[in-house]
Amino acid sequence: MQHCVYSPLPREAYYTDLEYDSIKCLDNVERGAAVWNLRWLTYPSIDKLPGSGKDWYLYHLATPAMCGALVDDVNMYDTLYHKLSEHPAKFAAWFAKEDHRDWACYKEGGGSKWVATVLERADQAAQRMASAIRVDGNVIQVKFGK
Repeated sequence: MQHCVYSPLPREAYYTDLEYDSIKCLDNVERGAAVWNLRWLTYPSIDKLPGSGKDWYLYHLATPAMCGALVDDVNMYDTLYHKLSEHPAKFAAWFAKEDHRDWACYKEGGGSKWVATVLERADQAAQRMASAIRVDGNVIQVKFGK
């Protein structure tokens, strides 16, 4: 399955110097691309990781419980998994209508605060992606890279 990547940089840009980096571990997790999208949506502080080097922990701390909840929910809920592979605007439209109260992420992430963060970040990703495409008549121009 082809996945839409929500983060502005490839997942590798967010790796830390840790031997057991929880982001790097997603390379070995089934449905890792979808888990990455949900993790990026969950943690705004993750945007400070690229280039932070050995001081990464000053900018971003992910709790083990939440990291596990992300993997659990993506593996438990097939619809969530499939929606996380779609454009962030399409994901957000679906996500906003869902009842999240039984999800592990909802419980670990602070309930409705987590939902609001995910929706805000999905909107940011959708806006960023939209700015890379321009339609002029029957020509679609796509801006690649930065």
